[in-house]
Parts: sequence; structure tokens; C-alpha cells
Amino acid sequence: MHHNDTQYWRYLQSLRPGDPELPSERACRQLLRTIGQWKSRPGWLTEKQVGHLFHGRDDLTEEENDELAAKPVIVRKARAIERMLELIMDPVTRW
Repeated sequence: MHHNDTQYWRYLQSLRPGDPELPSERACRQLLRTIGQWKSRPGWLTEKQVGHLFHGRDDLTEEENDELAAKPVIVRKARAIERMLELIMDPVTRW
């Protein structure tokens, strides 16, 4: 089991040519690109990207804002988590 990319690359360097565990050059390039993209993005969304659950949102009507504000804290927390996951998964808002 490898716990990080550096450990995995060192493991690959220790293998002899022709070892069945050694991936192809193409697979190594894809791994390098994928890991590079993963490491280059910020770890957290900014407050500007996330915003508030119901204050100042253009996509909600005044009635929907009031409805959200009247819900119990635990429900608002669940909705905030749901909204965060939607933002993370949306390819338009992703970094």
C-alpha cells in the first residue's frame, strides 16, 4: 500500500525493467498529469465561491429565502452541506 504519490514513484523507480508491476510509459504520463492536476487545485473553496445558504442568493426567491431561514438549524446545516457538494461537483464553478 502506498500512502502518497512520492512513495509510489519511488517504488516504481526501484522496479527492474520488464517487471510485471511496472506500468507503461503512457500510464505513467497519465498518472503524472492526474496527480499534478489534483495537487494544483486549492484545497478549499473560498467564501466568495460558497456564499451563504440563503442570504444574498440570486437564484432563490424571497419566499424561498424566508422558508430556508425558518427551518431548524440541523436542516439548514444539512442543506448547506448539500449545497457545498453541489458547488464542488459543478464543473462551471470548480477551479
